[in-house]
Amino acid sequence: MADDSLDKEPLETPLEEQDEEPGGVVGTIVAICVGLAIVATVFWFKWGRTSDMKYVFDMARIENMAMQQKAETWLDKNWDDAYAQMLIDLSGLLSFSESQEALATKDHILDFVDQKMNTGLGHDLNAWRIWSWQTQLPLHDDYGIFKAQMYGHIDPNLMIFFSNSVEPQVPLSQILIDELVNFHPPLYFPPYAEASEQPLQESDIVYGIVRDGQARAYPHKIVAFHQLIRDDLGQTPLLLAFCHLSRGYFAFEASLDDNMMFLANSGLVYEGSRLIFDEGTQSLFSLIGGHAISGSLGTANSQLTPIPLVATTWSSWLQKYPNTTVMTTETGFTFDYTAEDGPDIVKRDHPVLNTSDLLSDEAVVVCLTLSERQLAVTLDQLAVGSTQYLNSSLIITRDSGNGIRAYGPYSKPLTQNENGMLIDENGLELVENATALAAGDESIARIPVSTMYWRNWFAAYPDSELLSPE
Repeated sequence: MADDSLDKEPLETPLEEQDEEPGGVVGTIVAICVGLAIVATVFWFKWGRTSDMKYVFDMARIENMAMQQKAETWLDKNWDDAYAQMLIDLSGLLSFSESQEALATKDHILDFVDQKMNTGLGHDLNAWRIWSWQTQLPLHDDYGIFKAQMYGHIDPNLMIFFSNSVEPQVPLSQILIDELVNFHPPLYFPPYAEASEQPLQESDIVYGIVRDGQARAYPHKIVAFHQLIRDDLGQTPLLLAFCHLSRGYFAFEASLDDNMMFLANSGLVYEGSRLIFDEGTQSLFSLIGGHAISGSLGTANSQLTPIPLVATTWSSWLQKYPNTTVMTTETGFTFDYTAEDGPDIVKRDHPVLNTSDLLSDEAVVVCLTLSERQLAVTLDQLAVGSTQYLNSSLIITRDSGNGIRAYGPYSKPLTQNENGMLIDENGLELVENATALAAGDESIARIPVSTMYWRNWFAAYPDSELLSPE
């Protein structure tokens, strides 16, 4: 079936190392080409000289145009639609480079696929990806192996997520690379101190969590460098996460079935948002929703339990919890934690399948799940220092530091007095505490809530309801 005259090429240039500071994954064009040559050689020896995937990889052999042309000739003669998704993925890898040669090769590969598929999509990589997902292109029998090898030359740690024999719960073609595994190193059991010992500015953003009567603040300028914090607070093993793509923040119990978990940054994205993984099983989890999408935990439909947290200013948090502890910068890492928004991170444009024109992509929404319904309300509809009663069951407050808290469900009538405080049907004022809004013997439970871009929330939950304050 294949052209046996294709010879193995010598490899001379080592793979270039990634910078230590968080930022991006872009390697040099030489690194990409040599990595792909190594991948092609693996297929050459493992599956024989007739491995069709070798020809797919050789389409990106910019350093050897003769091999690239032979590969194109073979694919043209032996075309199968299952090659289309692989070539689109390969174009995505080339798009990471700033080299004009790499980008020209990316365009040439897309032109070749267009000759076969007749889409007229030109060189718009994201349009090709969305088309392939909507079309549900057939996948090669060894597509997972192909993707493992392709991403593996950037970071061998990525290979396990695609070579796993367990079928993922989401389309494998829609899981994309954003950066290296643990490029943002997770921070396990960080140091903390009393509030009086920390030189935080009043306007500094902190993530506040209360468990078992203990309050702790996690400064955003530290969290942004690590994006995952594993800690114990009270009797609760917890995970605090931040996503620089969606600007969302999340907290979960770091345990499943009473088994402690250590989760880390996968470097992968799905539906435009980051994926984390369990180090014990290599199962991938979505931050939005906290559910496993691959590996043994994906097969078991495992779900992390969300924990309420708030993103607010240090002054607002300290006023509410004067006995709080706070995570310190003595983390053992050499990062400069003084930048207000953390490191300067390259934000890549990852396409999403589900889109909405109800709001702009980067409109900030308050989003939550209530009684198995996904709900969202735009942040600018909630006045600072206000309490809003939405959808006759949901209460949302926004404190002086822009911290959002939500409570519900609650179906009984509520009114507001002249001070904006909620009053129940018995005339009692609802008082906010760490876990609920309480009035007399009744209480309304606090619900985990986050803010993020509308684009990311809708991509994950296209059936989400968009609410307005009453």
